[in-house]
Amino acid sequence: MSRTERKISPTGKDHVIVKGIKECPLFKDNMDKEKYLELLAKYKKIHPIIIYAYCIMSTHAHLITDSNNSNLSLFMKSVNLSYAIYYNKKYKRIGHVFHDRFKNKPILTDKYMKNLSLYIHRNPKDIKKYTHKTEKYKYSSLPLYLGLTNDINNLVNPLYVLELFDTNIIEARKLYLKMMNQDDKFTDIEMIKELDHKKSHYRSGTTLINASFTPADIIKFITSYYKKTFNIHLKYDRKNREYTALFVMLTRYFCNYTYKNIGELIGNTTSSNISRLCKKGFYLIDTKTKYTNIFHDFITFYS
Repeated sequence: MSRTERKISPTGKDHVIVKGIKECPLFKDNMDKEKYLELLAKYKKIHPIIIYAYCIMSTHAHLITDSNNSNLSLFMKSVNLSYAIYYNKKYKRIGHVFHDRFKNKPILTDKYMKNLSLYIHRNPKDIKKYTHKTEKYKYSSLPLYLGLTNDINNLVNPLYVLELFDTNIIEARKLYLKMMNQDDKFTDIEMIKELDHKKSHYRSGTTLINASFTPADIIKFITSYYKKTFNIHLKYDRKNREYTALFVMLTRYFCNYTYKNIGELIGNTTSSNISRLCKKGFYLIDTKTKYTNIFHDFITFYS
């Protein structure tokens, strides 16, 4: 069976994901993570790729790249092949190191870029000692974003993303840290600015933000685009639950509903269960090809 053709981002900007095989971690220790960052810096000089953000975890890695003036596939092939040779030699093994080729998801809007950078930098929060201190995780570009460390490898350009938050770099860093500490994954940045200006206190889960899309629009998109009728109130049907997870994720992103709001909409569902459904939605994007470009498909559907 032939591989599907890789999608070329019309903006040149991509969310790149690499994953290890299930049998062993992709990065067994900190030296492995440092080696991968070293290889990114090395091949970035050969292929003029811009890296806007990164996070290296034990089983996978995230990058935000801009390949307008280069070939993303050649860059990633060079990095991953070199790392696989290093890995197999170090651990005296043979065979695949990566789970299939790298995945890339085009980044089409500034809003998606901002939320994606926050999502990537939040990855270490599931490690107990970094739950409330993600800025202390060394193998993420977050410390560079916040000005806590120097980029000795000249690997990342954080200013592009930070300036989407505020043109004043100091204010951008303050706002970025505040966003990192929000429980909600997708919070409206302009609303936080306005509330700060009024010296109000934003509390996650209490405010419904006005948006141009409604939950009804999300349901219409899923049923029309995927030719599937589903019921958000039907909780225990496996296939229905898949589309409900996509509904929750898209409603969080495009309608800016809180977990509490969505739970009330679905009926008798706790915020923690809605959070799990939202994570399942992102998992489906990562693992099922037909959902890979769901954000772009939704925007196109209503354009």
